[in-house]
Amino acid sequence: MSQKSDQKPDILIILSDQHSASITGCYGDPVVRTPNIDRLAAEGALFEQAYCPLPVCAPSRMSLMTGRYPHDIECWDNAAALASDIPTFAHALGIAGYEVVINGRAHWNGPDQRHGFKGRLVGDVSQSYWGGGANEWWVRVKDTTYLTGMEGFYRPSITTFSGPGWSQFLDYDAAVLEAALEFIRDRSAVSDRDPFCLVVGFSSPHYWFACPQEDYDLYDGKIDAPLLPDDHPESLHPFNREMVIAADLESIPLEDVIRTRTAYYGLVTFTDRMIGQLVDALEHNGLKDNTLTLYSTDHGEMAGEHGMWWKHNFYEGASHIPLIVSFPGRLPQGKRVAEPVSLVDVLPSLCDWTGAPPPPKLAGRSLDSLIKGEKWPDERAVFSELYRRFPGESAIVARMVRQGVWKYNYYHGQPSEMFNLEEDPREFHNVAEDPAYQDIRGKLEKLVLEGWAPEEILPKLREFKQRVDYLEQWTRAVNPPDPDQWEGMKPPFPDEWRQNALSLPEYANWLRNRES
Repeated sequence: MSQKSDQKPDILIILSDQHSASITGCYGDPVVRTPNIDRLAAEGALFEQAYCPLPVCAPSRMSLMTGRYPHDIECWDNAAALASDIPTFAHALGIAGYEVVINGRAHWNGPDQRHGFKGRLVGDVSQSYWGGGANEWWVRVKDTTYLTGMEGFYRPSITTFSGPGWSQFLDYDAAVLEAALEFIRDRSAVSDRDPFCLVVGFSSPHYWFACPQEDYDLYDGKIDAPLLPDDHPESLHPFNREMVIAADLESIPLEDVIRTRTAYYGLVTFTDRMIGQLVDALEHNGLKDNTLTLYSTDHGEMAGEHGMWWKHNFYEGASHIPLIVSFPGRLPQGKRVAEPVSLVDVLPSLCDWTGAPPPPKLAGRSLDSLIKGEKWPDERAVFSELYRRFPGESAIVARMVRQGVWKYNYYHGQPSEMFNLEEDPREFHNVAEDPAYQDIRGKLEKLVLEGWAPEEILPKLREFKQRVDYLEQWTRAVNPPDPDQWEGMKPPFPDEWRQNALSLPEYANWLRNRES
């Protein structure tokens, strides 16, 4: 069916959770199977050096939504709430006449669960309010289902419960996918309608690292443990070393590392298959030729690189993300862009492609000229930030800059790191203190500190923590209703699943230590 006469493109934005760019076929992994993401890249533009603004879920997503870095919108970590008066790309596209709809993972905190979106199809996996949500998650490994604590940053969450199986989050993704497919079918049948922007947020390939048996079997026996530096773990920055100790990551047996990595590869393929179903639905319903499709994620997954898991650091595994844009007939096909870019560039790009008015104070730039082969007049620098702490660690205020071949990591009050990613892609050789590179270090440190003042941020972080601690008390006392959380995340669950988890010594010991 036809749209209104201006023929603005429909937009499909697909956001996964915790997908490292390096574990994608079109980004160079020779083992992983991602035919649908690879197809999007072949039909559009792939950004080889795309970075998240903060390698933690909520702040990175808020930066994508606003086109501004986390410190500017004061989204410090996963407990932060985006202020309702900060414009997002949903506001911009709404002004331009779009029906803007969110479906699935968004990771917003607080009562404002729209931020400019007209509606929501499927709610979130996390609760809207501070310190709330289901206290337990379930995961099935092989034929046994386990009910575990909500806290994810401990070793059993990645190793004890990994392998072939299923989880609550895969059920969630199935619900999100079905709602998106129904939306596409419905809109294709409507004539003379407004263009839509549908944002589809999947939880995968975020842990639990349990994937369908058929996806696990694709990689069983083909995945190795990552290569570590000869001086590991002493090679780690003190901040990262503290994280490894806090989460007991050094004691993970080799076979557990391999099994967990194998399941992560399987989850990436599981995610890729859902992406394929969405793109196929556009084509089958006659929408693909006038739909701009964008795929990305909020941050990566270390998957054992440098002996680390999850995110919360500046290594490539956590900060380097896939970013692909396809728009048949409007943008070049098979384009690979080498310049560093950021998720903050998505909003100004959407404005460029749709004619939507850009909101004020944008940090990002439109990617349109890069896709069309033009060069920016200056050498671009993009940033990533870290605030507060990983559970069990001390506070941190840190910022990364990527410019050209260089990555520089500034940690306030702690040593810095600097890597030449062309010569040292694994980030094994920190040259921040090498006398031969002090001119480069000085230039990059100046970039990091320009418009970013650690001493001014520290009191804001202390005040933020006090607010969140107080609001968590309110949530526990009031238990406010939360219609925006997906019903499948809410208890009760069978007590047998809890007993299954407690029967595993590693989990039972961890739980006992935490409660003591």
